[in-house]
Amino acid sequence: MRLIDPMLMEFDREASTTRKLLERMPDDRLAWKPHPKSMTRAHRRRKPVRKGVNS
Repeated sequence: MRLIDPMLMEFDREASTTRKLLERMPDDRLAWKPHPKSMTRAHRRRKPVRKGVNS
């Protein structure tokens, strides 16, 4: 196993979790922020989520 492989696996898991969260988010909650300095969910939703490193 290469040194990068565990990091790529973790990235894929995190991307999958984030994608699921964003897909399930109701549109009326897009302005919610967990902290005043955080981005809104609408801002995060606009950012593309890659479907894996090699996709």
